[in-house]
Amino acid sequence: MPQPGPSSRPCLAVRLPPLQVLTPRTPTANYTSRQDARARTRTGASAMATVLSRALKLPGKKSPDLGEYDPLTQADSDESEDDLVLNLQQKNGGVKNGKSPLAEAPEPDSDAEVTGAGKPHLSEVTTEGYPLEPLGGLERKAASSIASYVRTSVFLLMLVISMVLVLVCAFLIPCPPRDLHSTWSRHLGPQGGGDLSPLDLADVNGDGLRDVLLSFVTSGNGSTAGSPVGRPVKYNIVGVGNLIGPQVYITTSGAAYILFGFGNIQAVALRDIFVQAQNRDSLPPSLQIDEPEWERRRSINLSELIDIYSDGVELLQVVKVPDSNSSNLLITTRQGLVLLQGQNLTPSWTLSLQGLRSQPTPGYFTDDETLDFLLQIPNGVGMKKVMVVDGASGLVAWSYSVPCHMEETPATSAAAVDQKSVFLFWAERLSAASPNPDIVPGTEPPSLHHLYLLHPAFPSILLDLANATGTVTASEVGINDLWKDAFYVTRTTGPSSEGHPAPLVVSKLSLRWALMEGQVVQLRETTPKIGRGELRRFLSRIKFVDSPYQVKSL
Repeated sequence: MPQPGPSSRPCLAVRLPPLQVLTPRTPTANYTSRQDARARTRTGASAMATVLSRALKLPGKKSPDLGEYDPLTQADSDESEDDLVLNLQQKNGGVKNGKSPLAEAPEPDSDAEVTGAGKPHLSEVTTEGYPLEPLGGLERKAASSIASYVRTSVFLLMLVISMVLVLVCAFLIPCPPRDLHSTWSRHLGPQGGGDLSPLDLADVNGDGLRDVLLSFVTSGNGSTAGSPVGRPVKYNIVGVGNLIGPQVYITTSGAAYILFGFGNIQAVALRDIFVQAQNRDSLPPSLQIDEPEWERRRSINLSELIDIYSDGVELLQVVKVPDSNSSNLLITTRQGLVLLQGQNLTPSWTLSLQGLRSQPTPGYFTDDETLDFLLQIPNGVGMKKVMVVDGASGLVAWSYSVPCHMEETPATSAAAVDQKSVFLFWAERLSAASPNPDIVPGTEPPSLHHLYLLHPAFPSILLDLANATGTVTASEVGINDLWKDAFYVTRTTGPSSEGHPAPLVVSKLSLRWALMEGQVVQLRETTPKIGRGELRRFLSRIKFVDSPYQVKSL
């Protein structure tokens, strides 16, 4: 077959310059030099194309290595230049039996051979032209998936085990006893003969909740518990007023004294009583201790009696000093209130008050962690003043006048976990406490009294918790340790008719429940105003505990 001449392939002269050279040459040297030159040419062209593509943002094929579109590779995206040339030669009959008509074997420096050597294998290229991840990456992904599966399985297993344990504990461990009644009242019928003792709270039936104990003291009951030690010892005292004591007092050094008196306070050493009762001078070691500051107050004739206070004493309370083994003496007189230091019997402070008859109620009102005292003083006809005295300085920390026709109404306090106390006292309805506009203040009968609560965090408001008819004769606060709740117990007597004793009523009120249900009494305007939601959130977080302070009344 005649060979095609140069004039018949004008386009191939531009696309395939190596095929037009017919003179023989050394294959190895020419191949190496051409390969280097062609590689440098293609590298430089590719770099220039990349720069132009990034600058002009030309469309083209995206290079997986550079992250941009390369316009020079767009033309040969399907086939290389040599592939196109070979296809043209095959169409024109230039290839027979896989051999080139110009040579027995294809030239080693042809573009098809070089380009084919640089192209990745078909199995390593994705449909978009990107190389697949190596086998090691797939193995790492598989291992990561297995680890995630294991972690999820362990978490779910632990969750199931925890739920099973919670359910088992819920069925096996009994729930603590709960006071199911927020408030109740019991009418006990007519009061029996004798005088009522103060209220006492104790767990009698062993259910974990304290019960209310009522007792009567009849006249002529001269029974004595225990066996007397030695003979009776008598002391002649002179005084006018209330009976004080007798009560044991232990000083800081451990010396024991007995406090008693009529309108005054005197003391006698326990060792002196022991000597007279046993009629011997030998003493046990515990009675050989004395307090020098107390011994200096003996009478001039070296009498066994020690004068403590002798100015119209109405009440005496022994107040434990925090973080100490000593106690102070709080003395209520007809002229006011006096706090004596227990170690040397010197006054810490004195507060002048006229008409103080009720017993001071201890509790924490200020922030100094020192016991303060709530007082109730008559303030005109049908009125009384309620005040809180700072136990550290004797100054008045809070006061307010309220209507009240009862001569003496008991007050009490309950301690919270935040070293604060709530104070509870009785009075008639205050004008700001009426939630019903139809009720006119002062129209209620004098026999109806309301229980008010004062919290140190909100001194400008009172909470009206409950009301009661009759005369409140005693009150006491108990603590439910398991539920951190407090309950308020009152004993009231109704009006008595001719020939019939007064009825006796005992009532109980849960304080945490009453805090949520009580009516707010605004004593004075404050800036900013106290919101109802803020107050309810604060009251709902109050938790009560047993009284940390120890006060004994004599």
